[in-house]
Amino acid sequence: MKSPEKSTRKHASRIFVYDIAAESGGALSVLRDYHDQAMDLNRADIEWYFAISTPNLQSTSNIKILRFPWIKKSILHRAFFDYIYSNYILNKYKIDYVVSLQNITLPFCSKPQIVSLHNVLPLSPCNIAIMGALKAVIKQFFVNMRICKSLKKADAVIAPAKWIRDEYVRKFALEKEKWFIAPMRMDYVPEKKCIGIKKNDIGFFYPSFVIPYKSHNVILRAFRLLQDRGIRAHAIFTDYADRNKLTKTISNYIRRNNLAINFVGCLTREEVYDCYSKMVLLFPSFIETDALPLKEAMVANCYIIAADTLFSREILDDYPNCDFFKVDDATVLSLKIEKILQKDLVVNEVAPVNQSYISRPVLCLDIIEKIRPRKLTL
Repeated sequence: MKSPEKSTRKHASRIFVYDIAAESGGALSVLRDYHDQAMDLNRADIEWYFAISTPNLQSTSNIKILRFPWIKKSILHRAFFDYIYSNYILNKYKIDYVVSLQNITLPFCSKPQIVSLHNVLPLSPCNIAIMGALKAVIKQFFVNMRICKSLKKADAVIAPAKWIRDEYVRKFALEKEKWFIAPMRMDYVPEKKCIGIKKNDIGFFYPSFVIPYKSHNVILRAFRLLQDRGIRAHAIFTDYADRNKLTKTISNYIRRNNLAINFVGCLTREEVYDCYSKMVLLFPSFIETDALPLKEAMVANCYIIAADTLFSREILDDYPNCDFFKVDDATVLSLKIEKILQKDLVVNEVAPVNQSYISRPVLCLDIIEKIRPRKLTL
């Protein structure tokens, strides 16, 4: 990589990228994308300080990686970092601006803060039906309160879609003027795409951790209905059967009912796209921010059966290889699956998905230009 361009500025602007929560899944993808885009900027007049927990990211002359794995020990360690230690870090490195990739601002921080929003749970009812347990409901209630408080406090908010901005602004009476839209980058080109699947080879794929609002249960119920009709379907979940109480419950249900559903754990990006190329994506989730599997599946020309939601309709608009079912309706989902299993699956070849996006680090620098008192030459 070439060295950063020279600048006449005597002091670089120092930006603190706060994302100690990211460890796996979509959160880690967001962090890695932001880091890679910051590297691509190649700006000598900008210094980036990434505060993270366990991921491994590359340092450069103007990108410093500050790792704090001890944060993951307990909620008290996390609170200590957020409320006390973070201010020590900001002062130590003479930080000018804070960019949070985890939905919340740093408390007691006097620096200008930009929040990159990736959580839409505050837009949904906080109840046991969605969260799965009373403990989770109580936890999410306080998380929702902190997110909403942070969005009001932040100098700017970045959201991946207009509908998310509009719903937050409407529901919580937030300032629309300080919101900016930046769809997630989708520039991965898979080695192979789906060109159709033979009848006997059709399988189903759901790349998601087991969380109540991800609606794995509707797939279980649909497969049970299929089995009652003498139809055996095969599927894989990208989680671990023994990860927590909920995954164990689902695993026991699968075993008791002899369903052909397997937990395969976390997959690499290449393995995920390989599944898109030869399987049907099931996407019953009804709460999403980026809905990355839908976008990834489109890139791979994959056939998709998705819950009929605002975000799925928006993303899959004009995409021919898809079908919808009513949220949590296992009967309709089973009928959609049965129809697909009756013959070879034929997919329509579509042109590459062109999704406009702006580099989030670039957008953050544009925002900083607007909110800071001294000018930054862009």
